[in-house]
Amino acid sequence: MTESPKSEEKQQTILVVDDDEELRLALVKSLSKANYRVYAGANFTDGIEILRTQKIDLLLSDLKMPDKSGLDLLKEVKSISSQTRVIIITAYGEMSSYLEAMNIGAFDYINKPINRDELLEMVSRALDLPG
Repeated sequence: MTESPKSEEKQQTILVVDDDEELRLALVKSLSKANYRVYAGANFTDGIEILRTQKIDLLLSDLKMPDKSGLDLLKEVKSISSQTRVIIITAYGEMSSYLEAMNIGAFDYINKPINRDELLEMVSRALDLPG
């Protein structure tokens, strides 16, 4: 579990949950450079711990993780903090998973490999919506 130190002037906080350490660290780096406060966890359990102790504006969660799925995390985040937006990240572009994520309340869904500019645009749109 990591947190990027960032200026307090930008209050928008993002949680990245992905078991792929290389991708997780790359996302933390990109989002931190874009001046977001970023927390990161490797699995469902890390994600829940952070969600229960920090105000998170946006969750970026991998769909497939070793302990539980990103859809499980999406369901849990909606019960902990209904205002938190969620973007599901996956290497698996299955339509049924996409539809389920959207029905549960995901803001959007992005496939790996992730285009940095596309992700930053999606994050910006998610965070610019009124709560």
